[in-house]
Amino acid sequence: AIFKIDTIYVYQEGNNGYSVKGHGQVAFYPLSILTDYDTNLNLVIAEGEKDVISLLSMNIQTATVTNGAVSIPKDLTPIKPFNKIDLIKKEIQMKIKFVFGLFFISIFSFSQTSFEIIKKSEEKIRGIKSSYSELVLRIERPKWEKEMKMKGWSIGSDFFSSVVTYPPKEKGTVFLKRKNEVWNYIPSIERTIKLPPSMMMQNWMGTDFTNDDVVQRSSIVEDYSHKIINEEVLNNLSCWVIELTPKEDAAVVWGGLKMWIDKNDFMQIKTEFYDEYGDLNSVMNALLYKIFQNKKLPSVIEFIPLDKPGNKTIIERVIWEFDLNLNQKLFMPSNMKNLR
Repeated sequence: AIFKIDTIYVYQEGNNGYSVKGHGQVAFYPLSILTDYDTNLNLVIAEGEKDVISLLSMNIQTATVTNGAVSIPKDLTPIKPFNKIDLIKKEIQMKIKFVFGLFFISIFSFSQTSFEIIKKSEEKIRGIKSSYSELVLRIERPKWEKEMKMKGWSIGSDFFSSVVTYPPKEKGTVFLKRKNEVWNYIPSIERTIKLPPSMMMQNWMGTDFTNDDVVQRSSIVEDYSHKIINEEVLNNLSCWVIELTPKEDAAVVWGGLKMWIDKNDFMQIKTEFYDEYGDLNSVMNALLYKIFQNKKLPSVIEFIPLDKPGNKTIIERVIWEFDLNLNQKLFMPSNMKNLR
């Protein structure tokens, strides 16, 4: 079967898969990586291996072909499961999609949806699979200051655990999230407590963060709808401004969010938190940036509650690692007292 779309011929011979006429001597590289991707998200066919490495560092699903992006492989069947495939060669951008089992190839204007931007931004922070971090928290008040140190582990958005390592008085305090459950282990009384939803808005250990901020019980990807409302330059970075509105059935603590995400590295540069009445409650700003495992990310952020002048909590990430093989025991309530 042979058919023509614009100036590109697509055909199928027997069971050999779909092909593009005149592009029979190249193949996808590396082919194995395609099996690890989420087929519901965009797949980008980049110009070469260096571009693949660069885009993967930004958590963009990417592959290439042996002769570059404009040399289309003979067998396109490996990419058939993907809903959206973007071919990028310098200023030439093309989209491939299946309609009723047939390939359609056309020139398109490359754009990111608000959902994709938020998802990529979150995946940079959490890692595609998992993450580990060590951080320092500084609590600033008009008349006093306090420093804390923590370790944290996560698998996707469903599992998160953290343990306080300093100061000695709070050392060993653990917070755990398992899907929709949130647990707290208090070493001074050797008790493990399951937190009810009503406690998620309470401040965490004297900081300006809520319990929900620490364990990230709600998901900005799944629990909110997203809309790009503007584009601005912030901290000399070109950013999307995205409005997040809670879904009707979502168990969230904020009435809305507004996020500034930079276009190059998908870093969360600024977040505004709004209460249920639409009033601005607090602001989180990224202050410094570092490279963690080939990812450029905010290394220092500040959280400022606007209703408490002089209050501020600063987080400095010292170590940040991604996509580790973590033991599931890290996220069991019975193991909380053993975290170090």
